[in-house]
Amino acid sequence: GFFGALIAGIIGGIVVHYLKKIPVHKVLRSVMPIFIIPIVGTLITAGIMMWGLGEPVGALTNSLTQWLQGMQQGSIVMLAVIMGLMLAFDMGGPVNKV
Repeated sequence: GFFGALIAGIIGGIVVHYLKKIPVHKVLRSVMPIFIIPIVGTLITAGIMMWGLGEPVGALTNSLTQWLQGMQQGSIVMLAVIMGLMLAFDMGGPVNKV
């Protein structure tokens, strides 16, 4: 979901940053940014997300969804305030420009 994509993007950027610092032979330098770094970076990031962070991020998303769904039976005013704040937070503002 949304949180997983944010975390994967940050992890991917960190992985690529460190992959670029690995010293390679002059022959491989032209292939690194086109072939090696994207493939290795994707595999490392996917591995971290699938086996390391997939379950916790999924649990966070599910708990937030359950919490919002549970508010439908409770205070409708509180639910409306939270939904309004979520909407007003980023209506074309700085968060969606990142």
